[in-house]
Amino acid sequence: IVVQAFVWHRGISRWLGHMLIASGCMLAAAVTFPLVFGWVHFEHGRTGRDPTYVAHLFGWPMGEIPLRGVLSWLTFHALVVASFLVIPGVMLVMKRRMSDEGAKSTQRFGRDLLPLALLFAVAFSGLLLWIGYEWLDGYHYGALAQFHAFTVIGTLLYLPFGKLFHVFQRPATLGISYYEAAGKDVPAQRCPVSHEEYASSLQVADVNDVLGELGFDYRAVRPEAPKWQQYSPRG
Repeated sequence: IVVQAFVWHRGISRWLGHMLIASGCMLAAAVTFPLVFGWVHFEHGRTGRDPTYVAHLFGWPMGEIPLRGVLSWLTFHALVVASFLVIPGVMLVMKRRMSDEGAKSTQRFGRDLLPLALLFAVAFSGLLLWIGYEWLDGYHYGALAQFHAFTVIGTLLYLPFGKLFHVFQRPATLGISYYEAAGKDVPAQRCPVSHEEYASSLQVADVNDVLGELGFDYRAVRPEAPKWQQYSPRG
């Protein structure tokens, strides 16, 4: 998952596009969420000829950063770096989707192209903010900030409906593999009607617990009978 080897086997340019997008998005999330929730903040440190900032993590000082230098520039422009990662990645993936006949025959706008457009809008509008305060003296910064906020909110709302959901789907798929491996170490569930083994007893017990917590009671007609999920499909 970390090096995305499953994409590497499909082509180097395809892997590079995925890695650029993934690394840019992870960097942006690693910066944005701690700042929004107040986990990380910066305070003035030394003043004078060599001024510094002090980085705080959960209220604890973690070290000083020289105000002038490469480290401070990268620290306070991390979202700019993320944009320079995401935009080339989007271009590489979009080029493939516009030229590869196999991709063009199966892709859908809402599922495959819209997430790329949203990622590009977020990254490009973020770059416009940087350009606005760096070289244009904040000209139209308020309007650009609103536009950037709308693109971010739209992307977050879109997350469950397209390929951006891979962020959650891939780790869940890995978790399912571990869960299935754990289920092989426990006895199998046997159907009371057909007497066949159809699932691990671990999975059936977990399904019973979750359905009970959600308020669903799938019992048979007789209260003493097993619940419906304890029967195999044939049973």
